[in-house]
Amino acid sequence: MAKLKAAAPPGIHKMLFDGAVPLDHRKRLLAHVCADDSPECAAIAESVLNAAAAGSPDERKEQAIQKLNELIQAMEAGPLRYATFLRMLPPRNGVPRAHVVLQDGTSAFTVLAEEALAESLQCGDTVLLEAQARALLFLDPDRPDTGEEARLERRWRGRCTGRGRAG
Repeated sequence: MAKLKAAAPPGIHKMLFDGAVPLDHRKRLLAHVCADDSPECAAIAESVLNAAAAGSPDERKEQAIQKLNELIQAMEAGPLRYATFLRMLPPRNGVPRAHVVLQDGTSAFTVLAEEALAESLQCGDTVLLEAQARALLFLDPDRPDTGEEARLERRWRGRCTGRGRAG
């Protein structure tokens, strides 16, 4: 007759994660769970290994806090703003600046976030600025046109001489 194995007690999973249970007891419980081939013990061993792979609760909590802080900072910074690039200005103190026109028609002389971006910009390109228009973040070549809008550009000898919008 086959020998029957006792199933793992229902509280063994909680005991393995309980810091109040002495370490020696938890080690023996874990050894018992790993040595037993029953489905209940296999499920407990799998959950213990998955929890170990995911990291400690404190590490996960710290990661969640960091993600939330980044989200809060992005929300406080405000939404990105569209602008139209006109030209690059001579660098001052090694900082590249661009002349852009905001959607309301005001000019802004903003800092480029990446110097490599300056080489790819052309007069009339749609760019995205940070909320206060202090930095040109990136080019947006695929800006969807909405509503009734027309765009007039004139180029003369490689320079943008006029720009207008109607609508």
